[in-house]
Amino acid sequence: MQNNKLSPLWSVMIMLMGLGLVIYGIATIASYLGFRTAAAETTAVITEIDSVGHGEDTIYTVYVKFIVDDIEYKGELDGWRRGMIEGHVVKVYYDLDNPQNFRLGSGWFNGCIALLFGAFVFLSRLMPLLRQLKYKFHRRRLFSGGY
Repeated sequence: MQNNKLSPLWSVMIMLMGLGLVIYGIATIASYLGFRTAAAETTAVITEIDSVGHGEDTIYTVYVKFIVDDIEYKGELDGWRRGMIEGHVVKVYYDLDNPQNFRLGSGWFNGCIALLFGAFVFLSRLMPLLRQLKYKFHRRRLFSGGY
């Protein structure tokens, strides 16, 4: 009869993938917060929105322009949000030393999702693995006369 439980090796591999997602999530959040604390906030005007694909598979590229110290900067946003229309104003964060380096400011969301999902995957495999190891340990002590 085949055993439906995952082997400990598979559990460890899945736990490592979960741990990798946790590390990625923490790094993404730290990068976002590091940039955000050293950045200045301004408003940018959406100048153009390009789209490729159809329906849910559509990929949007949003171009904006904003002014810092009487110099106009143009570039591509690092994200797209539903409801963005050409001519609308969005809040962006830019590097004080290099205003051409700017972000929409939505990087924390992806980091949080990766962190939470990774923690769930890690813990969902850790608990059964610990139970399995505890069972083997108690069984070994029982048969070796340790009780």
